[in-house]
Amino acid sequence: MKVTIEITTDNAAFEGAWWGFEVARILDKLEDTMLGLVGNPGDGYKIGLLDSNGNRVGFFKVEGD
Repeated sequence: MKVTIEITTDNAAFEGAWWGFEVARILDKLEDTMLGLVGNPGDGYKIGLLDSNGNRVGFFKVEGD
């Protein structure tokens, strides 16, 4: 099984010294989503990740067994 998390941080939500809080917020929301996943990892998952402005900035993906 392979888990990939990709977040692109080149927009306004990540500007300034507090960009880490935005990354943490996205990962916290992903945690909530992952706790609700049902099924085998081999089923595959791809979940889009949104910044606080509602822009898609990445994805969470599970592949393989």
